[in-house]
Amino acid sequence: MSEYGNPQVGRGEWATRGEWLGHRISGVTCGEGIEFCVPGEPVPQGSMKCVGRVGGVAHQVLHSNQVGLMAYRNTICAAALPVRREYGAVTGACRVEAWFYLSRGDSVRRDLPAVFPDLDKVQRAVGDALQFSGLIEDDKLICEWVTAKRYATERAYTRIGVYRLEPIGTLGV
Repeated sequence: MSEYGNPQVGRGEWATRGEWLGHRISGVTCGEGIEFCVPGEPVPQGSMKCVGRVGGVAHQVLHSNQVGLMAYRNTICAAALPVRREYGAVTGACRVEAWFYLSRGDSVRRDLPAVFPDLDKVQRAVGDALQFSGLIEDDKLICEWVTAKRYATERAYTRIGVYRLEPIGTLGV
């Protein structure tokens, strides 16, 4: 069992997704990839806000939750850097999976975390962090996303997988 309470995924384990991810989606197949875990609660990449005077004078545009977001991105980068050093950067089309395991409060009875943070905003934070870490050359290379929020059985973490996408030929129309 990994340190995140998940028996299947540790840090920086090379993975072949097998038949489930070897499926056809619009003429591509999912190839080999890498999976790793990032400790801590996910932090959304929210709205931008302007700090300082705007009327022709220098100002700074920041994320509304700048401190928490930068800490989360840095944690992702710290986990992704050793993976990039060992396996290299992804320079072509890829699929990213991000499974966000949130802490469940003692009084929470619901099965699924239909609560803050918004899934699309934490997804955006992961994509940018993967680019900043150099694991993905540019987040525009992400052609497929698979994301989900669940409650963690122990402590909060994010499981990230990056997989190469390969064309399987032209599909007839």
